[in-house]
Amino acid sequence: MPRYGMLIDLDKCMFCQACTMACKSENNIPDGMFWNKVRAVPNGKPYPEYRVTPLPMPCMHCEDAPCVNVCPVSATYHRPDGIVAIDYDKCIGCKYCIAACPYGARTFNKTKAFVEVGGKPAWYNANVPIRPQGVVEKCTFCSHRIDAGQTVTACVQACPSGARIFGDLDESNSPVAKLAAARKAQPLRPELGAKPKVSYAPMMKPEGGK
Repeated sequence: MPRYGMLIDLDKCMFCQACTMACKSENNIPDGMFWNKVRAVPNGKPYPEYRVTPLPMPCMHCEDAPCVNVCPVSATYHRPDGIVAIDYDKCIGCKYCIAACPYGARTFNKTKAFVEVGGKPAWYNANVPIRPQGVVEKCTFCSHRIDAGQTVTACVQACPSGARIFGDLDESNSPVAKLAAARKAQPLRPELGAKPKVSYAPMMKPEGGK
């Protein structure tokens, strides 16, 4: 059984937000909600040395996921392939998982699942279920694609610079495992012990590109 994970190469991220919009379109995400965000991390220096670094932030699909541990109705769970999933029929919208997630990866759905234009949805992917209002949502690693035999997520496919790589972390010859080892990729906040399956290859160029 694969153990799916993602590597994000910070040297290649262009802050274009293509991943954010591809995720939104692919997964029927309501207006005002995002499952994939690219945050701007400032370097803390004054102008003219001020710089920001893009930090893409999907769900980390942690092996010891705090969201799974706190869910009172077991709506959030681990699939056999390691993906952290949500059973929307069980979710009671208590938001415990939102409070527990140290990465801010979860969002409460308080609106419609898509925008109506002329009586029709502005976008709609029939392969992804429409979630009811009042549940919590997040990145799924495009599990519907995996279940259909595909091996690439929408955000990876849309990235014009190849900053994201997705695959089996336990397959030593997979691109994601090989690059993670070569670049000494690290997860965010490893001291928390959640064991995220999303890691980041650090920037190799000096700040400012010099």
